Amino acid sequence: MFSICIAGHINHGKTAIAKELTGINTDRLPEENARGISIELGYAKYKIDKKNYCSIIDAPGHENFVHNMIKGAYGVDLVMLVISANEGIQRQTIEHFEIIKSLDIANLIIVINKIDLSHNEQIEKTESEIKKSFLNGKYKKSKIINLSCVTKEGMTILESEIKKMFNAKKTFEGLPVRVPIDRVFSLPGKGTIVTGTLLGSDLEINTQLRLMPANKKIKIKKIESFYENIEKVKPGSRCALNLHSIEKNEIKKGDIICSENYFVKANTFYGEISTINPNKKLKNNSEIIFHSGTNRSPGKIRIIYEINSGKKIYKIILKKDLAIFNNDNFIIRNNMGTVGGGKIICVENLSNLNNEKLTDYLRNINADVEKKIETIIREKKIISIERLQTLSGLSKNNIFDNIEKTEITTFQIKNKNQYLAKKHFIMELSKGMFLKINEYHKQYPLRRGISASIINESIENRISITQLINLKKIVLKEGVISNLNFRIGIPAKDKREIDAYIKSLEENPFNPPTDKHPNKELLNYLIKIGAIIQSSNNIYYSFNSFNKIKDKVLELNKKHKKININILRENLKISRKYCLAILDKMEEEKLIIRTKT
Repeated sequence: MFSICIAGHINHGKTAIAKELTGINTDRLPEENARGISIELGYAKYKIDKKNYCSIIDAPGHENFVHNMIKGAYGVDLVMLVISANEGIQRQTIEHFEIIKSLDIANLIIVINKIDLSHNEQIEKTESEIKKSFLNGKYKKSKIINLSCVTKEGMTILESEIKKMFNAKKTFEGLPVRVPIDRVFSLPGKGTIVTGTLLGSDLEINTQLRLMPANKKIKIKKIESFYENIEKVKPGSRCALNLHSIEKNEIKKGDIICSENYFVKANTFYGEISTINPNKKLKNNSEIIFHSGTNRSPGKIRIIYEINSGKKIYKIILKKDLAIFNNDNFIIRNNMGTVGGGKIICVENLSNLNNEKLTDYLRNINADVEKKIETIIREKKIISIERLQTLSGLSKNNIFDNIEKTEITTFQIKNKNQYLAKKHFIMELSKGMFLKINEYHKQYPLRRGISASIINESIENRISITQLINLKKIVLKEGVISNLNFRIGIPAKDKREIDAYIKSLEENPFNPPTDKHPNKELLNYLIKIGAIIQSSNNIYYSFNSFNKIKDKVLELNKKHKKININILRENLKISRKYCLAILDKMEEEKLIIRTKT
């Protein structure tokens, strides 16, 4: 699919050319027909040949509606800049060309229109002015076509040039789907419908999409393009999308329906801006109007660093959130009109970086693709592929193609998320985790290892532990992480302390000491291996002692047909505290049952 925007000064015949090509009057509003000027964008389907067609976008030429012209030119494949032969280059001709250049439109045809109302000398003068003003740089070889919609002169040449550009169009794989919304309405029995021009990649009914900046998942019921229901629509096509489960008031003109993982909701980001006229300079902290897609916002810009006299990197601070993505083009306007344009190079607010680090980071991500990816990963340490897509504006395939020969590694963990990091960083991370596990064993030799819950404390922990398991350096078993070669061992000092403690418990089986316990670590170990029994009131028994106590209590219970504190005190000669501890533990083990009296 191919999209063409017809631009130029007011009353230079843009709508007439659109009608001549398509047979459709693109002025659909009563006010437009009454005043004889275009106000809103007009759309029509133009048939290139039997199999192919393109979208024609008729942009208004009045200076009050420049924002609509920007919407029309955003993302198109070709702009026809129309200049009336009898009037020549006008103010809006120049501004429209500046917008075309700033949006980096791939193709340009300049049409000298209304030649039937002019004479050869005037036409030649207009052509000379065009060559001097517009045929430079990227557009040096752009075609100039003389045209009359009245006599049809030049129409065949124009159509031939359009077809030639259509056939030469390059396709770029992996670009995000995006439909900047220019109209929202609802119909009975159908629900909410939005319209816009599809950019990026093919759009199908089952494509996973989001509404931005609301960041809401969107599902499509039906796709319509030029009054036909279709299953798939190509980039450059006008389309109407009938949406599932969303109300008209949840969407507004200027929002974007787009692929997941590319767009962000932001009001502060960084862009490379080229000024188009030395007389229209952008000063530091100056007020601007930022235009992107079908949306715009007032804001301010701050200079970060200069690339050359006409190109600088700016921090852009808007008064409202917009849906933006890395590498997207935009236009900057102020009270002097269109002053420049450029591309977004960073979608994050990096206020946490000092000027030196910020400048270094922005220089590197504004370099080649490989350096951009490496810079982002170096800064983020570990990053998911989805987050890297957002920060780089690149597709997954493009990312993987550009890291093949680098020191960047990819890995996947159990939740199936894919992450990227520098190989050296992962090595250092794994070394640190291995050291941490070994230090834990050294500090707690009587424990099996660290609780596996640390895996969920951070993505760094999860990745380093996964890496160490894969390298067979650690093991994860029964919720515990340990060195593969670790075995619980009791130091000689602790062994002596344990032996002395258990001896003291067995020397006083019914009245064990409560003030000479070993440290908590040893106590927990002895409880875990069953060497001692813990009861209430901070009382511990040796395993052998408690078995003897149980036998004695069960014997008394059988003899008295019951057991209570008084019976125990009288027969075992122990205090109430010890009686309660014994009864509590035996009740816990369901050897006796407490009854109400």
